[in-house]
Order: sequence, then C-alpha cells, then structure tokens
Amino acid sequence: MFVPLILATLVAADAKADFTHVPDDAVVVARLEAAELYRSPAVDLVRLLIDKAGTSARKAFDRRFVPAPSSVQRVWLVARRPVNPSDGESVFLVQTDTAFDAKAALTNLMPQGVRRKIGDRVYVVQPGRFALSILDETTFVVGPEALVASYLGAPRTGASPAVAAWGQTTHAACWIWWTNAVVMKELLRSRGEVPERSKPFFPVFHAKSGVVTLDLSRNLNDATFEMRLLYADEAEAEVAEEAAKKGLVLAREHLREMIAKLEKETLAAPAAEENSIRPLKLFVGAYSTGTLRGYDKLLATMPLHRDGASLATSGSMTHLYSLMAHLAVLGQQAGPVRSTTTNVIEPRPAPKPE
Repeated sequence: MFVPLILATLVAADAKADFTHVPDDAVVVARLEAAELYRSPAVDLVRLLIDKAGTSARKAFDRRFVPAPSSVQRVWLVARRPVNPSDGESVFLVQTDTAFDAKAALTNLMPQGVRRKIGDRVYVVQPGRFALSILDETTFVVGPEALVASYLGAPRTGASPAVAAWGQTTHAACWIWWTNAVVMKELLRSRGEVPERSKPFFPVFHAKSGVVTLDLSRNLNDATFEMRLLYADEAEAEVAEEAAKKGLVLAREHLREMIAKLEKETLAAPAAEENSIRPLKLFVGAYSTGTLRGYDKLLATMPLHRDGASLATSGSMTHLYSLMAHLAVLGQQAGPVRSTTTNVIEPRPAPKPE
C-alpha cells in the first residue's frame, strides 16, 4: 500500500540490526526514508512552503510534539500473517534520528491513553482511536489496538525474509517487499476461475517474494522504479520470464480492445438528451484513449531482466503507471493463484491482552 532513493549498501549484520523491529512472520514490509524524501527535489514545493514559515515557527512546531516532527528519520509499514485468512494486519513503525523521552512521548501523543500489556510489553490505547507502544528510545509503533497487541506478541529476531531481500536488491529511500504467495493469493482469491486466455501469464505470480524500489531523489517527472520478483530457483524464473513476455502481449491485446470499445462509444451518435454534453464526452474519450495508447507504447518497450532466480523490470514512474494499468486489465481476467505446501499460510490464534 502503497513512496525515494539513496542509501549506502549495508552488510548483512547491519541489515539484520536495521530490521530489528520487523516481525519474523511479516508478509509486507514498506520502508520510507522520510528524512531523505524531505531533502529531495521531489518535495521542493512542500519544503519551500514550510521554509517560508521561518525558523522560529518551525522550532515552535517541533516543541509541540514528542518526538519532534523534524527528527523523524524513517517510517515503516509492516503487515503480518493474517489472524484469519481474509484479514490483514498492518502497523506503522516510526524511527527518529535522536532519542526521545518515552514518558513524555506517551503523554504528548496519547494524553488520555489507557495502559495495557502483552507479556512484558506495555502499550497505550486512546479510546476509540489507536494504540501506541514505545519500542526503544528512537522507535515507536502505532496502529489499531488489536494489531499493535498482535505485533508486540510476535517474534522479532531479525529472521524475516525481508532482511535477505534487502541484501539482494537496490536500496532506495522507498523500498517495499512482500511475500508474493500470500499477498497475491489474497488479492486474487475471490476472482473465480482463470480464463484460458489469461492462464499463460500466471506463472509470474509464482514468485516467493517481490521488491519494489522507487527513486524519488529527483523531481517527480524524473522518478524511476525497479520491480524485482524472486523465485525458488533459476528454472522458475525462466518460466516466469516467458510468461511475463506472453502476459505483456496479452495485456496489450486487452488494452487495444478497450481502446476500440472506448472509441466506438465516444464516436457513437448521441441521444437527443446528450447533445449538450457531446463536446465534454468527446474530450474525455480522446484524453482517455490517448492515455491508454501512451501506456501501451511504453509497455511495448518495457525491459525484462532475468538474473539467476530473479526477474526484474524498471523504468520511469510513467512506465509504472502503465504497468499498473495493464495489471488492472489482467485483473479483470484473474483467478486464484496456485497454492503449494510451501506457500500456504495457516491462520493462527490472536493474542489476548492481559
């Protein structure tokens, strides 16, 4: 869910330490380097507006909160294995670049909070709102009460597969990892049977996990992305590569059908009551078909790179938008992803607060 670049490569030990607060059973991990984003050209306008307020105003704003907003360095979104197959679990982790006082933070952020415990971990609940727990002197977790309680009860030993994925992919200030078998199964679970026409594409979804990195270190028009899918072995990646090529051809066929249908509807003789909106209908139709044609042209040249057991594509954010448009087209044809004994996630009981 569900976003910019520039981090030095980390050695494995540093990566494990960096992921200290990521649960071992996480299925989605999104990492946003908020401080890097704020300094990047991507948010020049926002930074200009804030700077116009003046130094004294910014310092006064910082003093109103604990921790200070300007100290926020990194924000994580973490989704865990669902308690029930149809329920997701996600919380936000906020990390600062300077230590803050835990008691002052709880008083400031949760002034009417009620203290509760999961094991030896304490969290505070704001009635009717969110729960918050201080994890260490620079990190707190926030989210709905049940999800924060569940998060606090989860093992966090640095053994999350996200750690290994971080070491295998390009590091960016916006980095998103997911366990593909779980996430895609949930996304496509209710789609029904897969039409014969779409089946050649579905080996792409058999990846063990996926990673998207977004480089927003320049302005938004020049932003780029990389999407990498990680498979069980090189043979599966090779099959997925061929399926991706077929899928792009298939999606472009569907897209051209949509364009033809849209053009036909746009140019159709209007009913008498539609004469007044005819110019607007023509404009919207022309704009929509032009956009779809542009996406189709971009995806016609979108690169695919296979390296061992991984398959990657990259390009501009416009390429990413066009990829999403094509996936949306395929999504209309989608059905359930295969399950194997290695990727089935069993439900687990939810922890009960004391």
